[in-house]
Amino acid sequence: VGTSAEAETMDLSGYEQISLEGKHVYPGFILPNTDLGLKEIGAVRATVDNEEEGGLNPNVRSIISYNTDSELIPTFRFNGILVAQIVPKSGMIPGSSSIVHLDAWNWEDAAMVTDDAIHLNWPGRYKMEFDYSTYTVNRVPNENYEEQVKKLENLFADAQSYDEMEGAGEPNLKLEAMQGLMDGSKALHLQAEEAREIVESIKFLKARGVERIVLIGGYEANLVTDFLKENEIPVIVDNVHRLPERPEEDVDQPYKLPAQLHNAGLLVGLCYDIGMNSRARNLPFLAGTAAAYGISKEEALMLITSNNAKILGIDDKLGTLEEGK
Repeated sequence: VGTSAEAETMDLSGYEQISLEGKHVYPGFILPNTDLGLKEIGAVRATVDNEEEGGLNPNVRSIISYNTDSELIPTFRFNGILVAQIVPKSGMIPGSSSIVHLDAWNWEDAAMVTDDAIHLNWPGRYKMEFDYSTYTVNRVPNENYEEQVKKLENLFADAQSYDEMEGAGEPNLKLEAMQGLMDGSKALHLQAEEAREIVESIKFLKARGVERIVLIGGYEANLVTDFLKENEIPVIVDNVHRLPERPEEDVDQPYKLPAQLHNAGLLVGLCYDIGMNSRARNLPFLAGTAAAYGISKEEALMLITSNNAKILGIDDKLGTLEEGK
């Protein structure tokens, strides 16, 4: 990037020249929390590689299954999404994500940051259950909640013990993968929606020495903003384009959530994690909705550029238009 005077003195004969007069220039959009490249056609099992058997798989690495030949990737790039965090999707701990460039020939070339975070889907105290007799979806208590939390307690306790006995016995890949959470080299991305679950899960992780926590989803995060600020927890809001969860809420509550969190002083980003992963190409339209419900267009753009870059720890390279990035 240079001045017009500098451009006049440069020999540009060997370059393609593109006029940007009257146009907007944006940094590339960054999409967190997606299984792009792991899942192509949901109904064709041979094209789906976003999950493993078992509920606790911190050692699973999404990067080695990332398919750069996915037909979906060009549709994302067309909408300005140039970088994505590729995440496995099954179980309470589905595995480790990696951050990739969407223009690459193979996963080795695509990899920008490998194994950047381990993902935890916190078990809810309630779950949605379909009643075939009435054809309705009902919110019912999760009878396995205590048991599921106990499994997480045991895993973290084993990981801490494994760290203390480093070098002794056979290596355990699951527990080795967990060590990054204890020394701060990996973040933990926590999927939780309800206010009580958000508080419980973060207290659980803090008590076990996890330093870098990112909240994903956080539908009721607006009810616990003081707690999140106190613990310096950034939030990546997913699924802005959806209906409210409770009948007493405003019909546009999901649209207002990014502004509520941003105006409360939290670091907020956006992702799109619902239904077919191809819909995540609509990430910029989520920012557009946020701009219509409480924040400026510039602040909305930050939700999918600089804020997402800061949350993912890549803001030294991406997220803003600056020299050296």
